[in-house]
Amino acid sequence: NPGQAFRVSSRPSLRALLPAYRSLVGEADRWFAQALEAHEDEGVQCGRGCYRCCLGPFDISAADALLVAEGYRQANPGQRQALRFRAHAQLGEIRLFAPEWPDPWRVEALTEERFDEICDALSDARCAALADDGSCLIYDHRPLICRLHGLPMYDPTTSRDCGGACDLNFPPYDLESKLALHFAHADFVRRETELIDAIEGQIQRPDVASTVVAAAL
Repeated sequence: NPGQAFRVSSRPSLRALLPAYRSLVGEADRWFAQALEAHEDEGVQCGRGCYRCCLGPFDISAADALLVAEGYRQANPGQRQALRFRAHAQLGEIRLFAPEWPDPWRVEALTEERFDEICDALSDARCAALADDGSCLIYDHRPLICRLHGLPMYDPTTSRDCGGACDLNFPPYDLESKLALHFAHADFVRRETELIDAIEGQIQRPDVASTVVAAAL
């Protein structure tokens, strides 16, 4: 089972950390929902059936891998079968292109350049969690990056364009005046990093680390 390494431990400390991470993820969801509502008249394409940003493998944190694995466990039998099939198919493609990358597909096992090569080579591959109709089979448990990508983001605490805008949506201009797009990203990343480090410390398994969605399923 490619996701065996990411099954949630029963330790109370980890059970406390995961809700804290879900709460953090909820902050991202609320920002995106408010930003989407504020700019819905600008032709935003984000929504069910649009999967422009769901192509190609990408790295997710150990915390996200735990959420993805939880989403797999909570899916219905038909969805789990589809997820298993898609995950094994994508991992098979990865094996063909990068036979040196061993199970459980820790991103840290590769150089940054090699991981980027794999992502570029498989850039047209559909995410293993993507259904035929373009919806996400683990939507409530999708990784953090899936929740933030699509709309421009501006951090007023650092006066920085944080990227993430999809070219199908409106361009990232005049962000300082668009208050719905403001998000304290630097502080968010700090708290995210602290939680991920704490979660990895509680699990204390070398095979639980940053990976790809297919390996976490």
